[in-house]
Amino acid sequence: HFSEPFQFIATSFSFSSISIRHKLHLHSVQHNTMSLFQSDYFAVSPKNGLSQFQTMTAYLGGSAFQTVLDNPVTAYRQLVQQYAKDAAGKAVDPTIATAEATAIFKANPAAA
Repeated sequence: HFSEPFQFIATSFSFSSISIRHKLHLHSVQHNTMSLFQSDYFAVSPKNGLSQFQTMTAYLGGSAFQTVLDNPVTAYRQLVQQYAKDAAGKAVDPTIATAEATAIFKANPAAA
């Protein structure tokens, strides 16, 4: 049993000769620590007009957009390019290449 409530979690990282020590205070808020629950995390910076929360949300939104929308479109485009030439290496009509790629993509979109 602890005689006092758990005050902080301390983690140490070493990179070459540099050691970084970070304390995340659970019960007391100090300005030199970073936490999702501190009010300055949501405060808008006068430099760029965004809070740290807004910046993180923008990065996460960009990642979600790329994963859900951009990656499948890129995969489909590459699939059409793959079928743009026949076995002899000659260019195929774009409608034929698109139809072949679409059929494969619809049959198994995750593997395409």
